[in-house]
Amino acid sequence: MDTPFSHYRDGGRTLLGPARGGESSRHGYGLPVLEQCGHDCAYCGRPLGEPYENWLDFSIDHVVPSNTLNLRYPKEWVNDLINLVTSCRACNEFLNQYKVTDPPPANLEEFCAIRDRHFQEKRARALARHAHERMLYERWRAGSGGRGSGPTVVLGGVSLSRDDVVRAIATFDREFPGTGSYDDWLAKESYKYALHHGGKVYPPKRILSLASGVRVQRFNGGSQTNHLLRSLGFKVTDKSAR
Repeated sequence: MDTPFSHYRDGGRTLLGPARGGESSRHGYGLPVLEQCGHDCAYCGRPLGEPYENWLDFSIDHVVPSNTLNLRYPKEWVNDLINLVTSCRACNEFLNQYKVTDPPPANLEEFCAIRDRHFQEKRARALARHAHERMLYERWRAGSGGRGSGPTVVLGGVSLSRDDVVRAIATFDREFPGTGSYDDWLAKESYKYALHHGGKVYPPKRILSLASGVRVQRFNGGSQTNHLLRSLGFKVTDKSAR
C-alpha cells in the first residue's frame, strides 16, 4: 500500500509522541511532521518547502481525524506524529469534513491499518477535488462559461456540454495515472461499462462526476450515466465487449 508512513521512524508503526511547539504549523508543531513526512503535500504532491509562497500554504492533517475521539479512539494515537501528514491548505480544506466511522481499534496495529486505509481514501478524494477545481478554473479562463455549442444535459442541477466531459477526460488523464486510485479499474467487476474517447476507455461515472462536480455517491451509474453521456454523443459499451 502506497502511503508516506513507510518513511516515518520505525515505519510509522510505533508511537513517536505528539507534535509540540508554537501556535502555528510553520513555526512550531508542524516542523516535526516535516521531518517524518517530507516537504511535499502527502495528498497532492505539491512542494511546500519552497518557494516562500508555497511555504505559506503549509499545514498538517490528522489522517484519522479528531472526530474519532467522540468514538473513543485513544487520544494519544490520534494526536501522535504517526497520524499526522504534511498537507497543503487546499487539500486540508477539501478534506475538512472527512469522517471516520470505524469502531475503535483494539490495538495500535489495527489503528495503523485504519489510518492507512483512510489515507488512501482521502488522497483519492483530494485528487478528485483538485481535478474538478482545475476544470472549473480552465472553464473560467476560457471565458463565457467555457461551454461550447451543441446539446447539454443536466446532472444534479449542473448543465453539462460535450466540451465539459472532454475536459474532464483530459483532467482524468493528467491527474489520476500512477496514483493507484483508478489504474486497475478495468479489472474490477464493479465497473461494468466503458466510455470510449480518443482511442482509450474510461470509467463513465467517474468522468461524469469530474465534469459536474457531483460526487459519485449522489447519482446512479449504468443507465442514468450512460444515457447522459450518449446524449452528448459519446460511445459507452459493456466493459466486457470493449
